[in-house]
Amino acid sequence: MRLYGQRWLYRIGNQTVTVDNAFSWTSWAQERMLVNDETSHSTGGYLVYKRDFDQDWLTTTG
Repeated sequence: MRLYGQRWLYRIGNQTVTVDNAFSWTSWAQERMLVNDETSHSTGGYLVYKRDFDQDWLTTTG
């Protein structure tokens, strides 16, 4: 199964936050959030249209 993905990298103070989002045309989707290369949140499943990590401190501007 081929996955198509995106990656966002944020630097907040001394922390590095990486958010990965991937999907396939067979309706599989997954997301992962790493803080300093350790998994903070990870989720995935079939027929998933949207998953959010509700973190007040994670903004698009850091």
